[in-house]
Amino acid sequence: MRCRNKGLANAEFDFLAFCVYDSIRPSVAGELSDFSFVEIKSRKSAFNTLLALHVRAWYPKPIVAFLLETSAITWGDITYSLQATGHIPRRAFAEALRQMEEAWSEDNALAKSSVNQMVGLMCKNNAVFYSVKSSHDSIDGIGSSHS
Repeated sequence: MRCRNKGLANAEFDFLAFCVYDSIRPSVAGELSDFSFVEIKSRKSAFNTLLALHVRAWYPKPIVAFLLETSAITWGDITYSLQATGHIPRRAFAEALRQMEEAWSEDNALAKSSVNQMVGLMCKNNAVFYSVKSSHDSIDGIGSSHS
């Protein structure tokens, strides 16, 4: 099915790049933010009887857009909004993914693995720093390390 590849290549909205200065604010009817805090006040639709929508919670833009479009919620159900400072264009990964698929055209498993590894790298939360010291003296290499 290759859902990570399809999700990255065919995203409906831009990808988010948050900043420490982004802040939660009261929602404004008609303005759909990147994340919305939804408190369903009425049970008018079959969608909002689903277990996932029983809680007051933060929902991402695609889900809130769908819920508004299907009248499962109203603008009045959205109490707070969080808008990211930066946005990565939604088609930013399409060309890279196409090239990855093309490179592994003979092996579908490797094509899938390369996409999964790319996603893993984007989620990496630690960094390793390497330092290099060039010298002609053999003693300089003793005790070298990385951090």
